[in-house]
Amino acid sequence: MSTLSRTGTAALARASFASTSRASASRTYITIPAPELSSSNGQVDLAVRTFDRMRNMTYAFAIVRAIEAKYGVVLGLDVHKDADTLRPANRMFVTLLKPVELDGEVLFEIPVPKFNPAESTGGVTLAEVQAALGPAQSMEDVEATHGETPRTIKFTVEPRTGRFKQFRYLRYSNRRSARETREDDEIVRALQSFSGGFFGGLSGVDEKFKDLVTETVNPKEKKAAREAEETLRVEVAAEEAQIARELAVQKAKRAAAANAAAAQAVVEEEVVELKHAVTEVVDDKATRLEMLKNRALEAARRQAAADAEARRAAVASKAAAAAAKVQAAKAEPALAAQEKKKEEEESTKSAWRWFEKK
Repeated sequence: MSTLSRTGTAALARASFASTSRASASRTYITIPAPELSSSNGQVDLAVRTFDRMRNMTYAFAIVRAIEAKYGVVLGLDVHKDADTLRPANRMFVTLLKPVELDGEVLFEIPVPKFNPAESTGGVTLAEVQAALGPAQSMEDVEATHGETPRTIKFTVEPRTGRFKQFRYLRYSNRRSARETREDDEIVRALQSFSGGFFGGLSGVDEKFKDLVTETVNPKEKKAAREAEETLRVEVAAEEAQIARELAVQKAKRAAAANAAAAQAVVEEEVVELKHAVTEVVDDKATRLEMLKNRALEAARRQAAADAEARRAAVASKAAAAAAKVQAAKAEPALAAQEKKKEEEESTKSAWRWFEKK
């Protein structure tokens, strides 16, 4: 390497070291999060309350732009909805990027965003949304542009003290207690017996909520079915024992009369016959069990119908007796008047007889 080359290399190294030293001296540490974004400097969650209900979301967008013009970038927006009208309520919450210091409520008044219901069938238009999301306008700018005092939105901004909790009825909205299940069942059954209500105003409601009806079994029918099943089980067991005894007797006779090979063939044949017999018994058991269940259910239904008819007859008899008593009570004054008249006539006749004797 020549002297010139060595000299140039050394100069380049010195220049590089000097620039590196200067860069190291000007380097600063990075703090996460940034000091100006620390929550210790103020609040980032703000609560907004409007004096009147917002007609649509363009009002909320205009409010956000007004807050950004004073406090900086808004990161989050939470607008509450009215459960009756499904429109924005007069309460909303915003989250700022940089914290601000607020001692209490701050009053705002901004122009109402442009919205023409006659030209906005079905809701606000994209142009109206874009206008609401544009730069915030002051009252003076709108008045100078249109030449008249615009309608305004008044709202207050204050620090948000707490977040909404998830209420219990939202956590368990899909669950029903035993009492609610019973009440739903009673309501739907009442609608079914009401036959659509007066002038058919409730027709179809019971069909819509028929899944809320819980299937109940009459205790008498359940008991009768259980007894029928027990009886059938005993009968089937007795029949199976009888078949087994008969097959055993037949097997013994054939085994004694035949040789070993014939006896083996007979045994195989009897096994097949036993399988067929057991299959027939099982099928017959199921058929007879179903038949006995149907008979027991039919008898229970007839008994329930007879009991209901007897109760209706008793109620009708009591009503007739009460009507007879009322009729008798009404006729009693007339009978008394007739008796009194008859006594007066008898007394008059006795007086005439006494005068004739004289």
